[in-house]
Amino acid sequence: MFRFLKGFGVTLNYFRKKKVTVMYPDVKEVMPERFRGVQRLMTERCIVCNMCVKVCPTEVISLTGEKDEETKKKVLTSYDIEFERCIRCEFCSEVCPTEAIVFTTKYDNLSVIDRSKMKIDQQWLEDNHIFGNYTTPEEKAKQDAIKAEAKAKAKAAAEAKKAKEAAEAKPEAEAKPEAKAKPEAEANNAAKSEAKVTADVMKDVNATKAQQEGAEAKAIDQAIKAPGAKTQATDQAAATPAAKNEVDNKQDNNKGEGGDRK
Repeated sequence: MFRFLKGFGVTLNYFRKKKVTVMYPDVKEVMPERFRGVQRLMTERCIVCNMCVKVCPTEVISLTGEKDEETKKKVLTSYDIEFERCIRCEFCSEVCPTEAIVFTTKYDNLSVIDRSKMKIDQQWLEDNHIFGNYTTPEEKAKQDAIKAEAKAKAKAAAEAKKAKEAAEAKPEAEAKPEAKAKPEAEANNAAKSEAKVTADVMKDVNATKAQQEGAEAKAIDQAIKAPGAKTQATDQAAATPAAKNEVDNKQDNNKGEGGDRK
């Protein structure tokens, strides 16, 4: 029972899939170029070499020819194919040295009730102008012209796209250096301002320090000239330990010189 339900489920799934059949002959499928349908015969190319007759595995091809008195060449007089036995092997087309027999995508004439209609003669094969996996010189030139036109259009579109991208990228490229230069300029200006402020501060500090050193030196000189007097300058000079030591050293030296004189 389980197997039956499983198989029935597989069958039901086909109802959900896309239909692959068409209402033939009212609707006809478009076959690919390499489809092997009914042959086309180009009599003007045939040299009556009988290669297609010899290579056919089912022996469905028959032809006759005769020698042309003017050109001294053989010309085709009849060409028949029995399609009810043809297996579409394409040997006849491959072996033909002049490509006089080629396959087309035509297939609708193969659906007949009377088998006698399956025998196709030379005139029918000549009138079969359905395109397939072959090209005549005229068709090839036409296809080459279409391909060249499409290639030129694609090239022009690619160049236009490239020019458009280049035009759009140019303003962006110009804007990027400006945007990049602006922060750098601001940073440089800030650095210069900071350096200027630092220099001014150091200048003031050095000036103050020089002024203090000058005042200390002046106080030391006054203290040396009047060793017994405690002037305001001496007090100011003695305010710092280094200045006090220097004053004491100079006073000791003066005393020593006075003792030597005595």
